[in-house]
Amino acid sequence: DGGFITWTDRWKESDPQYYALALNVEDTIEHDDDEYYDMGTSEFDAEVAKWIDGLENALLTQGISQSQLLLHLVGEPNDESEDERFFNWAKAIQATNTDIKIISENTRSDPYDITPEFNWYNYIDIFMTEFKDIEVWNLLDEYQEDILVNYPEIEQMWFYEAHGSTRVIDPFTYYLARGWFEYAYGATGSVFWAFGTNGHDYDDEPQLNDYSALGGIYTPVYFDKNNNIYTSKHWEAIREGRQDYEILTYLNLAE
Repeated sequence: DGGFITWTDRWKESDPQYYALALNVEDTIEHDDDEYYDMGTSEFDAEVAKWIDGLENALLTQGISQSQLLLHLVGEPNDESEDERFFNWAKAIQATNTDIKIISENTRSDPYDITPEFNWYNYIDIFMTEFKDIEVWNLLDEYQEDILVNYPEIEQMWFYEAHGSTRVIDPFTYYLARGWFEYAYGATGSVFWAFGTNGHDYDDEPQLNDYSALGGIYTPVYFDKNNNIYTSKHWEAIREGRQDYEILTYLNLAE
C-alpha cells in the first residue's frame, strides 16, 4: 500500500541489501473489515497468498527484488503458541513460492527446543542466533552441521544480540570481536537491537543525556531532537568489527 511505498522510498537512495518488516503476526488474518480467517485453514492460506501477491506487486513497482525483502514474523518465539503462529504463517508464505525471505532468531536456552509439530526451522531462509549463547554452549559446530545442513531451506546464519543498557557493555567484546567470530563460523549477517531505542519516551524529544533515560538504552549512537546522529565508542567498535570481517574475507579470497 502507500505506506509500504513511502517507507521503501525513504531508503532506496542508500541501495540497501535488504528491507526488513517486523510484523508480529497474529493467529488470524483479516479478510475484510468484519471477517477474519484462523490460521491453519485453507481460507487463511489463501488470504496470506493474496497478501504476498500484493507485496510482490509493490516490490515490482519499486524496482526492488523479492529476495531483498525480509519478513520477521514473530519476535523471539519462545513457547508453543508462538511456534504454532510462526509455523502457520511461514508455511503459508512458503507455499506461494515467493522469493521474499523469512528471517527469525532463536533466543531459547536450547536452540533445538522447538515444538516438534510446529518446527518453523523448515520454513525460514535466514536463521539468527544469539552471540552470547554460542559462547556459553560452545555449539557452533553443531549449528553449522545440524541447522545449516539438515535444514537446507536455511540459506544463511546471522548473529543477533539484544542486550542493554548499551553504555555499560564493553564495546570490544559485544561489538568489535563479533566480527571475528562471525567470520570464523560463516555467519553472513550481524543484527543488534536497536538503533532507535535510546531509553527516552518516544513522545519526547530524543536526548543526548543517558542519565535522563526512562528505560533501557540499546542504541550504539547518540541522536538529538533534530535527528542528528553522533558517534560513540560502541558505534566505532561496530565499524571496526565490520572492517575486520571484510579484511579477513578478502584475505581468504586471495589464498
